[in-house]
Amino acid sequence: MTLHADIGRGASTALAALATPAPEAGAFAARLVGPSGAALDPARLTDGAVRALMDGEAADEDGADDRLRACYLVGRMASGLSTILARLALRGVGVDGLAADVRLVPRLEEWRVDGASGIVRVWDVCLTGSSTWSPADPQALGRAVERPFAPLVGALHRLSRHGETALWRLVGDALSAALLDEAVRLGRPEDGIALARTILADRGTALFCRQTGFERIALPEAPHRDTWIRVRGGCCRYYTLPSSGGDCCATCVLRTGESRRAIVQAQLRQAPSGE
Repeated sequence: MTLHADIGRGASTALAALATPAPEAGAFAARLVGPSGAALDPARLTDGAVRALMDGEAADEDGADDRLRACYLVGRMASGLSTILARLALRGVGVDGLAADVRLVPRLEEWRVDGASGIVRVWDVCLTGSSTWSPADPQALGRAVERPFAPLVGALHRLSRHGETALWRLVGDALSAALLDEAVRLGRPEDGIALARTILADRGTALFCRQTGFERIALPEAPHRDTWIRVRGGCCRYYTLPSSGGDCCATCVLRTGESRRAIVQAQLRQAPSGE
């Protein structure tokens, strides 16, 4: 990892700490890593390279079409970068200069759920720009996420024929989820929500989306057991997979608020009472 002198010792320590995900984040959380031969610049991928990356998405899922593969690819890449940038921004590290040179590094992880298993590609992040301590700047954070993905979104649109606006919504969803998750971890959910809302309300950026929202959901019988969720503004098209049974993700924009709350409340009831 290249750290420039003008970041300062305190910010350098914060950056180094991000290289190791919080224990509760698990193996699928993005990590801050150093330069690597496997690193890719998302802003400089050829259509052929994007096609190859698309083909690797949902490779173990029968019935995955190009639109779903495009959604999965941009969503996972955006999640990796957003996770790291959200951690930095909410800790007072300026991200605009730091993210001027973004590289994403693929890492394969195995998942197992209810007897099923597969391999998923997680995207770690290499940042070699420079930065300073500064208050969280919504415009700078929005630019830092939008800039590297603009060419990729264009390529995915050409190759999959999925709408550019729909793809950008997945980038915005990734950023808003990362901001909420990190802000909750810091005990400051309102800060992450405010940042996300300001970024996504800017009509001058590709991240503009009126549908993305946030909701605090509690159990009626135990109001102290609650959780914050990010309500998606876009759809990853998971419901198109035969294995999904036509069902959407819990926070999908296609769900009603009632069904979303019912799913989240069921998850809260299944969680250990100490969580």
